[in-house]
Formats: sequence, C-alpha cells, structure tokens
Amino acid sequence: MMAHGTLEDIMFVAVYWWRVHPGKDDQFRAAWRRGTELIKQIYGSYGSRLHRDADGRFVGYAEWPDEATWRAAFDRKMVYDEPATRAAFVDAIAETPAGNDPIFTIVDQRRTGTPAGQEQVTEFGCLCGVQWDPDRRRSRPRRKTDISM
Repeated sequence: MMAHGTLEDIMFVAVYWWRVHPGKDDQFRAAWRRGTELIKQIYGSYGSRLHRDADGRFVGYAEWPDEATWRAAFDRKMVYDEPATRAAFVDAIAETPAGNDPIFTIVDQRRTGTPAGQEQVTEFGCLCGVQWDPDRRRSRPRRKTDISM
C-alpha cells in the first residue's frame, strides 16, 4: 500500500450514503470510524471521510489505490472480525441505496505526487456523471438527473 503524498498513477473513489435512525447518529459515527480503520488495515483502502448531506443523510467518500482493490473488498462485503462494531453500524442504519452499492465512483487518473498537507488539483476521469473542473476547484453535476442525493 502506498502512502499519501507519493506518486501514484490511479486512485479509485467510491461514494456511499446512509440514512440513520433518529437518535443513532453518534452510534453510527463511532461504528463507521472504527469500521473504516479496520477496512484500511484488512483491505488496503486509504481511508474515508464522512459528511452530512442537506437532507440529513450521511455521505461517505472512500479512497482506494485502484478499482481492483476496492472491488475485491466490496465483493467480500468488507467483512472484519469485530461483530460488535458491525452490529452497531447495521443497527443505526435506516436506509441505504439498493444493494448498498456506491452512489457513484471516480477514477482519478492523474495524481501529481503533491506532498502531504498541500492542496492537490486533480482531474477525474468520470464514471458517474460528476465532472471535475480544475479551474473552479470543485466538482459539478453534468445534469441534475445524473446524481440522486
């Protein structure tokens, strides 16, 4: 597994969402955080970030060295040997997309090897309807119907 801030040819990103039962936000966050640590150790992900959408859903952005590494972990359902953590995660969830599939994925085909801690502008090869605009430094939907959030 390569460290952040090194030269890489490709990075794969998967974005997920979850709606959580009322009163279970802290439980979900704690289980998500621990699960992410375990997935990094077991499957080789680079980690992930958790955000909150305007409608209250949690949105997770997971970084992987490549699509094959992510696919191998996804096909194994990212199982880890901490039943209590997994049970807390599942118990907190009220809704996910069908099949718990990511809402979209991105292949980053140009990494510049920017030292860790410095901003990195990257162009994404899109698989999902989100296009990176390096001049505006933010992603934007190609069409409103491409992304359902």
